[in-house]
Amino acid sequence: MAKAMGQYEKVLNVLKEAENYTATIDEFRQQCEIAGVNMYRISTYMWEIKTKTDYGVIPLKDGRKVTGYKLCGVERVAQQTS
Repeated sequence: MAKAMGQYEKVLNVLKEAENYTATIDEFRQQCEIAGVNMYRISTYMWEIKTKTDYGVIPLKDGRKVTGYKLCGVERVAQQTS
C-alpha cells in the first residue's frame, strides 16, 4: 500500500512549482486550498519542511507582515541526487 502524501509534502510541491521557487502569500493560499492544505497550520508545515527534508524556507516580509515564501537549497538537493 502506498504511503499517503503528508501535508508538508503538498506545501513543498506548491513551492517547487512556483516561479523562482518563490510564492506570494495570495498565490500560496490559492494553491494550498486546491491541494487541501489548512493555512492555519502553515508554520507547522514550514517547520516540517526544514526538519524532514534538505530544503529551507525563508519567509518574505514587508515589515512584520509575511508577503510570501521562498524555497532554499534547491541547487544543493539537485546536486546530491545526481
